[in-house]
Amino acid sequence: AATTPRATSWPPRAKTTLADLGAAHTQAVEDALHYLEQHGLGATRRRREAGEREVIPTTGFAGAMFTHGVNRNLDPHLHSHVVVVNAVHGIDGRWSACDGRGLDAHRRAAGGVYEASLRHGLTTSLGLRWDLPGPGRTSEIAGVPPALLGEFSSRGADVRMHAFATGARSSH
Repeated sequence: AATTPRATSWPPRAKTTLADLGAAHTQAVEDALHYLEQHGLGATRRRREAGEREVIPTTGFAGAMFTHGVNRNLDPHLHSHVVVVNAVHGIDGRWSACDGRGLDAHRRAAGGVYEASLRHGLTTSLGLRWDLPGPGRTSEIAGVPPALLGEFSSRGADVRMHAFATGARSSH
């Protein structure tokens, strides 16, 4: 899921601020998807004579984007889910299954494209500045106190408490 920094839920709910936030988020999702189409997407082919799998370039993928303004705990949290059809149009004109290995290999890079595009869009439209992220973290809007970020992070706290209680560890 493509997700905005927590503090983007905090600015005053002026119509122009919300419109700028939504536009920057949508553009960032589109930029990340374009990156995946160009670098991570392939069509799977089987060579009949050898039975080997071959991956060829495609003309793109089809899917649907669902955007939400809150998380499961109803905290303000703009994010999108993109569902992609497991059928791609190869450059040879045939439809076939998507080769998911390339998508998985480029998942983190696409996330970086999303974050960079979002920061650019919000800096340009709203003049925001950003704190440098720590390892494995996303950038947050500069000057927003951690306590305020915590007010909009109940879902994350619930996930961390469940992980602690069950001994689960993240793969990231």
